[in-house]
Amino acid sequence: MASIKRSWKFQDFMAHNANVNCLALGHKSGRVLVTGGDDKKVNLWAVGKQSCFMSLSGHTTAVDCVQFNQLEELVCAGSRAGALKVWDLEAAKLVRTLNGHKYAIKCIDFHPYGDFLVSGSADSSIKMWDTRKKGVLFTYNGHKGTVNSVKFSPDGQWVATGGEDSSVKIWDLRVNRVLKEFKDHINPVSCVEFHPHEFLLASGSIDRSVNFFDLENFNVVSTESDVGAVRCLCFNTDGECLFTGSRDYLKIVGWEPNRLYDSVPVYWGRVSDISVASNQLIGASFHLTNVQVYVVDLKKCKPFSSSSVLDSHVSPFLPNQNIRKSFSKAERPPSLKSRMLDVKTIEESTSGTDPEEECSADITNVKDYNEIFRGRAIQRTPPPEPEPFQEPEKDDLLEPQILGDIISDNFEALSLDNDINNYKNSTIQINTINHYSRSKSNLDQVYENRQQRDNRENILPNINKTKPAPKFVLQRQSSCKDVPEKPPKSSSIKHSVSEANINKGSLSSRTSSRKNSFSKPSSRNSTSVPNVSKLPSARKSTTLPNVDIYVNSSRISPEEHSIQDDDFIPVSIDRPVGLDLDDFLPKNYNSPGFQQQLPDMSEAEVLGVIMRGHDPIRDILNTRQRSLKLVLNQYRSKDMKSAVESAVAMGDISVLVDVLGVINTKYSLWNLDLCVMVLPKILELLQSKYESYLTIGCSTLKFILRHFGDTIRNNVQSPVGSFGVDISREERYQKSLRCHEFLGQIRSFVVKKQTLPGIGTSFKEIHTMMQNFLD
Repeated sequence: MASIKRSWKFQDFMAHNANVNCLALGHKSGRVLVTGGDDKKVNLWAVGKQSCFMSLSGHTTAVDCVQFNQLEELVCAGSRAGALKVWDLEAAKLVRTLNGHKYAIKCIDFHPYGDFLVSGSADSSIKMWDTRKKGVLFTYNGHKGTVNSVKFSPDGQWVATGGEDSSVKIWDLRVNRVLKEFKDHINPVSCVEFHPHEFLLASGSIDRSVNFFDLENFNVVSTESDVGAVRCLCFNTDGECLFTGSRDYLKIVGWEPNRLYDSVPVYWGRVSDISVASNQLIGASFHLTNVQVYVVDLKKCKPFSSSSVLDSHVSPFLPNQNIRKSFSKAERPPSLKSRMLDVKTIEESTSGTDPEEECSADITNVKDYNEIFRGRAIQRTPPPEPEPFQEPEKDDLLEPQILGDIISDNFEALSLDNDINNYKNSTIQINTINHYSRSKSNLDQVYENRQQRDNRENILPNINKTKPAPKFVLQRQSSCKDVPEKPPKSSSIKHSVSEANINKGSLSSRTSSRKNSFSKPSSRNSTSVPNVSKLPSARKSTTLPNVDIYVNSSRISPEEHSIQDDDFIPVSIDRPVGLDLDDFLPKNYNSPGFQQQLPDMSEAEVLGVIMRGHDPIRDILNTRQRSLKLVLNQYRSKDMKSAVESAVAMGDISVLVDVLGVINTKYSLWNLDLCVMVLPKILELLQSKYESYLTIGCSTLKFILRHFGDTIRNNVQSPVGSFGVDISREERYQKSLRCHEFLGQIRSFVVKKQTLPGIGTSFKEIHTMMQNFLD
């Protein structure tokens, strides 16, 4: 039976001694990778190998951007200080150092067939460089923020850029000006990509959309929304579809008409680059000092799978259908490989390097280096297609585990995120049982080293104790690793993967469960994680069996749970709201033998839990920022009444809180119109459980009473007379009457809140002011 697995983690390795900041795949072969980090180094890797074959140094600050050229013979790296360095990988030397940007380099692209490159920076500028003459050909200014992506067109005559200002610009290099600007995204543009043949441009944004632009008529062809925050784009080799890399998903998108062919879960996190080779898509991401590489089998994805042909409700997928003008590539010169640098260029490359810098290109793995570059010297027609990566025979234990079979007949729904499960059982006291399948990490040794010796003697006696009949049971999959009793000697630890080739023996304990070669690992050298259930009988006598792990969770009645709900959340920075640090540990964590029975969480899982709510909070803050900008624009273009009216109409109480926090200090901005609009919302603020909302509500109410209390009382007590017509006084009377009615509603609520601790003092002060101004 053929495997239905469409994606898998291919490798996970430590790339730098410090945090990794950027990476790029070679888009010609998809078999080389370059990384840059805070250690100021640029490391090159053969995909599938655990050691870098070349380490490039010379930058004086952290490396924030790296990029291969089209033939994977040159690498350019941009630093946080705004410097660019170009290395020739075959010659293993620094070719050029380019200075000109004021701030960090964010994106780089090589010209398709020339000695030029373009760079975008956090200083909002785009620069065109001539690598032969060590100079800036032209500087393009037009973006209002960081430039996130730059791309040459296939014919090398245009440059597309996308930036933090949510705009996409097309620059014509022949006249050095903006040819067209698109403002169809509402959030920053993260990447742009030209179609390999047609006059078509794709742009991706963190607003979860992908736009397709016709470069012949300069209009939007189609838009695919809700694909996730886009991080990278890549057209298929034939230009049949677009691969979109977002968080933990690969989306395959079509246009004319817009459609979503397939959505493939990959779990690669925040993917940084993708490349297509041998009917496979290679994706790479990084986290802290590590880099992860994932593989997607495109033959099992739509529209390339055989099953997609059976879909008749959509228009047929016909490749190589060019319906618009194509980029001209007739002027493309011979390969960059055939160009030899003349004497003048070599002299300039020497002068382009600052004399005080120590630049070096260390080949740390000669075998891999020769395999990648020396093999290209042999002329082949056509060049050989790289062999596809083999699918692992067994599931990677570092991937999220699937819960096993249920061994209890009385199984009900169990959520691992909630420690309270409501169920009825009047006769038996039930213990909630949580089974985890997690891998060991260096973080977990904090607890293990401290109590390992004390707990070892108590494990086996505790296993033999009888346990109550469980109602919720999940079968734990074995993911235990052999952890050495003693830490390894310091002599076997490599302190820099950039300076020397990593010894395989020193990494056997760290890479035992990873597939780290192009071919299938041999049985002799295999270091896969042993399955506890398959160990020899002699080993079983000293190894813990697959036992059920009991985590007692106290049952809370609805009455107790309602009492524990927070009716008031104060503004406090000394402790998290409603969180007890002991609640994050199992109830019997200190019981003998518990830590040996329960596998600890890995670093990736801990960070995954921490980052789980990051994206929603970021989206909420971005939405609030956009709302406040709209309010500000209303104030600048019209007046404060229009601004407050728009804030109230948005229905977001947090936006109104931010606005009130500013205008409460400006008496000149207030009038009776604002009081009429704000007072109904103050009642909502005073009913909130958040102290910050209560504080703003109280301060605004005191501000209104202090400055408008007398006016409201006088206008209400002195109604409009019958002598003549005074329109302004009539309007003032109606506004004061409405304010008086709202204040009466608030007054009955304030009386009940005077007993609250802390904030009750403000309510007492408000009640006293109401008695003075309204009675």
